[in-house]
Amino acid sequence: MSYNCNHKNCNREFDENEYEITEMENSCILHLDKIEENDKNCKIYNHAFDEYVQSKLEYTKRISFYDIIFLKCLNEKDYCHLEEIKFTGCKFYKNLHFANSEKVFYDGCDFYVDWNSINYKNLFTIRKYLFNNCHFYEKLENRYSENSKTIYDSKLFNNCTFHKNIRFLNGIFNEKIFKDCNFDNKIKLEIEDSDIKRRFEINRNNIFQLLNFKDSIFLEKVKIKRCYVENANFFNTTFNELADFYKTEFEKVDFEKTDFEKISVFSECEFNCDVDFKHTKFLGKTFFQDTVIKGKLNLRNSIFDNEVNFLDITSIQREVKDGQFIGEPSDIKVANRETARKIKHFYDSTNNVIEANRFYKLEMKKREEELDKKSNFFDWLVFKIHGLTSNHSQDWTLALYWILIIGASFSFINNSTGFWSLFITVIFSMIIFFCNNFNKWIKLLLFYVLYILKTGDVLLHDVVKVINPFEKSSGIGLIEFLSKIIIAYLIYQLIVSIRQNTRRK
Repeated sequence: MSYNCNHKNCNREFDENEYEITEMENSCILHLDKIEENDKNCKIYNHAFDEYVQSKLEYTKRISFYDIIFLKCLNEKDYCHLEEIKFTGCKFYKNLHFANSEKVFYDGCDFYVDWNSINYKNLFTIRKYLFNNCHFYEKLENRYSENSKTIYDSKLFNNCTFHKNIRFLNGIFNEKIFKDCNFDNKIKLEIEDSDIKRRFEINRNNIFQLLNFKDSIFLEKVKIKRCYVENANFFNTTFNELADFYKTEFEKVDFEKTDFEKISVFSECEFNCDVDFKHTKFLGKTFFQDTVIKGKLNLRNSIFDNEVNFLDITSIQREVKDGQFIGEPSDIKVANRETARKIKHFYDSTNNVIEANRFYKLEMKKREEELDKKSNFFDWLVFKIHGLTSNHSQDWTLALYWILIIGASFSFINNSTGFWSLFITVIFSMIIFFCNNFNKWIKLLLFYVLYILKTGDVLLHDVVKVINPFEKSSGIGLIEFLSKIIIAYLIYQLIVSIRQNTRRK
């Protein structure tokens, strides 16, 4: 059954099932007399408001709703002008539309509907719009700001929990957006093409399916710490102050055309993907200390105008004991020589020559890949031999391994009793050498066993003669001449490799 409100200048129609009260069937929800808070039998109670009259129409100046379940949609036709609205402990199953409201507060409310955060068709300045201790069980977005900027002049969400996606488009946020909020179920958080003028923080171990800040500007500090992000988009994003991503893990990330005007922190971040800082500017101090990058790092088109710290950057996460990392950092994958050179320059500038040599090695490997085998055969061959024999002067054990292998091989040749004996020995040697199932020390042991079987020389007298550059000989043949040149080169690589890993300067 329907009723018309008999209050002066109202005559609003309402249904008898719209709310459960008795003895007031002739008053709509706006014009109920105050009901005591202890009247727990009513779905609507403590409904207090202040009224005034203007231009022959009745307006509501302030109105509060407590513990109401809204099963229907309330909109601007019900409230021509509301200076302040407050909802406490309410549950919403329909959207609310307040086109002319200056202040709207939600405290301890639950939203079970896809809800437009700002459903404003004509007004694009939000002066006060605060959610406190609220739960959003469906997606939250603004839909009416594609062609203009929506201005938010107040704090939005305080201690709220979001169970579904959030999307703000073309916003100007003059106050904080989130404070002490929780985000559940790998939601998508998108604040695209917006100007965020207050500190932005997300640091509660939240999990995000998507973080999208494309074309946005952060004027104050940004902290996205200790989170897990499946996909992050910072394309053409500007951070005017601190950008802190401490201990955040990324599965996929886009930093193209990103500007870091002040300090940027990636310490102990974990990137499970390729990271390309394409056309990215680091104008302040930058920290990649203990950062884990499992994919390729590309800094070729990055600009660093200040100090940068790549200390202990690694490709494998290390164990932490008593607040300290255990073990040595592993070599990262670099996309090009320029990336390795920039990191090497950091270590050189801090007189950390030993660590700089690690990235010198990566730089040489990329140079080796760049060389064309056909047009630069000899340069390619030199780099190939350099990498194969000593890992570009970084692995002295590899150089020692080659000295012993080459010594044993020439010893086989010198002690050969016939063509077939030499042929069989060479075949077995090649099988051992090219077997990828064994590391170099197992291969060396197999060579030693083969050498004993072939020569019976347990003490390796003939091998020592080959690798001894000061061994006197009555005459030098072609094979002996080649052996001395190769051994001399390998001894040089052994010395340089040891020096590279121990020298100060």
